[in-house]
Order: sequence, then C-alpha cells, then structure tokens
Amino acid sequence: IISVLILGVVNILYLIFTLRIAAQRLHDLNFSAWMLLLLLVPIANVILGIMALVMPGTPGSNRFGAPPPPNSKSVKIVGTILIFIYCVCIAG
Repeated sequence: IISVLILGVVNILYLIFTLRIAAQRLHDLNFSAWMLLLLLVPIANVILGIMALVMPGTPGSNRFGAPPPPNSKSVKIVGTILIFIYCVCIAG
C-alpha cells in the first residue's frame, strides 16, 4: 500500500512538472498555456507535440517575457534525440 501511495505522489509531481515545462514552451511560442487542453483531443495532441518540438520560439520578447538564452550544443543534441524518439513512438 505504501508503494502505491509513493507511486501516486511521484506521478502527480511528474504531471505538474511536465505541464509546467509544456506551458513554458507554449509561452516561448507566444501561445497561451490554455492550448495544453489540446492534449486531451486525439490527433490535435500529436500536432501540438510536433509543433512544440520543431517550431522555433518567437524572436525577441513576446507577451510572456524575454526570450530564453540560446541553447547549448548538448541541448540541441538531446532535442534532436527527443524528436527522433517522439516520431518513432508516433509511428508505432
């Protein structure tokens, strides 16, 4: 029973962390975090995921604040790997 409770707490914390990161990415694209509701819609969730992975952020400041610092080489490598994994998962 304790392990189930711990797993539940970890899953809730993971969900909160994931939604926060996704909201920051949408803000980087100058979209409202309300677009996260599209994750509940079949097909739209795939399109939103691809869009978040491949679209560049808005140049300069937007309505959500200043742009993030430029990505390092390691961030670009990890990003490329994640895009590949995402596409493999979609393809099945």
